[in-house]
Amino acid sequence: MKIKCIKNHDSVGRLKGLRIDAYYQVTDIDTIGYRIIDDLGRNYWFTKDSFEPIEETRDKLLNELLNK
Repeated sequence: MKIKCIKNHDSVGRLKGLRIDAYYQVTDIDTIGYRIIDDLGRNYWFTKDSFEPIEETRDKLLNELLNK
């Protein structure tokens, strides 16, 4: 599963391995967060509120295109 970083959360801003609007591979999921591989190859946990599943991003873009 892939997710998109959508929010400049404190934990995102402090780490050099994450970028807003970038996509990341999920290696594990629990009720409050995702474990992802960042740009530097590290595997960390982050809360879900800073990310959006790629399917949701795709659906939003399609709805915008269809509603124009």
